[in-house]
Amino acid sequence: MRSIMFVGLIAMMGCSQAAKELPALHSVTGKVTLNGKILESGQVSLNPENDTPDLIVNGSIQKDGSYTVTTNQNGKRVDGAPAGKYRVSVHAGSSGNIPILYQFPKMFEVGAQANHWDLDLSKAQKQ
Repeated sequence: MRSIMFVGLIAMMGCSQAAKELPALHSVTGKVTLNGKILESGQVSLNPENDTPDLIVNGSIQKDGSYTVTTNQNGKRVDGAPAGKYRVSVHAGSSGNIPILYQFPKMFEVGAQANHWDLDLSKAQKQ
């Protein structure tokens, strides 16, 4: 009987831990081009300079080349990204079954204002 009560107590303690709150988020939008042409699909990913494994920051590229970044933490998805420096990569479809990835060599910084980044993949490194 004591072991059942102990297991129940442990389970209740685990459930009562509050999910980590999202930090303040700031708008990040833009367009993606390759050789002067709009990229019509893919995904823009922002990887925080200080690795935060439970924070996923990305945005889908639309048919007009535009993207809007959203942040997902603990299953909650919200428009914007936390302030800070990020490594930016673009998943630009695939060649056969091999995904094409572009990585920008410079860091991008999300500030408190609206952030508009037009991403020219000819300035990125193809991985």
